[in-house]
This record gives sequence, C-alpha cells and structure tokens, in this order.
Amino acid sequence: MTTRPLESVQALRDHLLRTFAAVPYGSPVLHIGGGAGQFTHDLMALGFDTFACHAREDVLQALRDQSAKADLEHTQRFGSWKAPELHFPDGHFDWVLMTDVLPMRAGRVATLDTLREARRVLRDGGWLYLAQTLADADDGPTLAGWCEATPLAIAERHKVLDTDGVTLFRAIYRRVASATPG
Repeated sequence: MTTRPLESVQALRDHLLRTFAAVPYGSPVLHIGGGAGQFTHDLMALGFDTFACHAREDVLQALRDQSAKADLEHTQRFGSWKAPELHFPDGHFDWVLMTDVLPMRAGRVATLDTLREARRVLRDGGWLYLAQTLADADDGPTLAGWCEATPLAIAERHKVLDTDGVTLFRAIYRRVASATPG
C-alpha cells in the first residue's frame, strides 16, 4: 500500500469530492485499492452504493473496522481482489475509482489487463477515476497511452502532480464502444 503525504491525499480527496458532487445519489461505485479508506468512506457517507476491494485481507479488515466506527456498517461492501480479475458482472458500475493499484512495474501487459478488467465492469458511458503514484513523472504519458489503448475515452486529461515529493497521475476516462472516435 502506497503512503502519500497528507497534503497530497487532501488535494486528491478534494478533487474526488468535487467530481462526485455531480454524480447521482445512489450510483454504484467500485473502489479498487481501498487503502486507508478515506475515499471509500467519503463516498459511502455521500450515499453512493460503494463497494471497495483490495488485494490484502488486513487492509479489508481495517476498512471494515473503520466503517463500523464511523457508523457506515456496510461490511458486505468489501471484498478481496486478485489482479486483474474482478468478480462482478459486465457493466455493473457507473464509476470505478482506482487508487494505486496498477502494476506498472510489471509492464504494459499487466497494466492493460487491469485497466481492461476495470473497463469491463463499467456500464456503457461509465467513468473511471484513476489516481496512481508514479516512480517518475516521465511515466505519466506512458500510462495515459495505455489507458487510451483500453479503449477508454479521455474525459479529463491526465495531470502529473508533484506534491511533497510524490508524483501522482490523475485522470478521468469514460467507457465508450470500441468504434467510438476518441
């Protein structure tokens, strides 16, 4: 699990909350890489039908415990995840939020497999919100190209941000039919 400085987390959280302000109440959202739970709990508290999944059981248990303490007892809304497979039907979610889960070090194929799986569980016209810590700012254009190869259409062009020495890629994409011009 990647740890970001507080300023970086707050900037990402503010952007995420501004983005979701226009999303209809109750929309189904999948958060892959629930981490410490800040984003997952924000979305649950705002009334989204949120499901969080993570590869590590200890992280999932921490999310469950935090939900109980925050009176957001949606324990059935957490599940394990083994990249790249997501155990949901095609087109199940309006939004997929991915935070620091792309296996970029594993290379293009592994990253594309994970992105394609996220695309698969999005409904037509659904949105992917992607936040990924990068080893180097030069990885930003590479990741953007991989996202577009999925195919996902650009909804908000990627930004590579440097906050407190952490390089973050942030972008929003939309699921479109393969034949749709980008």
